[in-house]
Amino acid sequence: MKTDHYEYTILNHFLPYLINADATGLTDEEFDLIQEWRIEQIKLARKVFPTLKSAHWDYTECRNWAKCEITGYFGGVADVQLVILYE
Repeated sequence: MKTDHYEYTILNHFLPYLINADATGLTDEEFDLIQEWRIEQIKLARKVFPTLKSAHWDYTECRNWAKCEITGYFGGVADVQLVILYE
């Protein structure tokens, strides 16, 4: 098995949902945004890695100020990775 990863920058308050599926505190609009974005990233990974066996999210760093790739808003962000296991 091999691994690879993709890196993204997202708002900190999306982390509980992305890492633990905890949508507490997200508005309906925010939930829809993160859910659609998450599904799209997995679909893109499957196109690049057709032998994808599993994928999970991890975060590497939290920062005070940057632009979120999901919303386009600036704020406290986390750098996250989609870690992929494939053959």
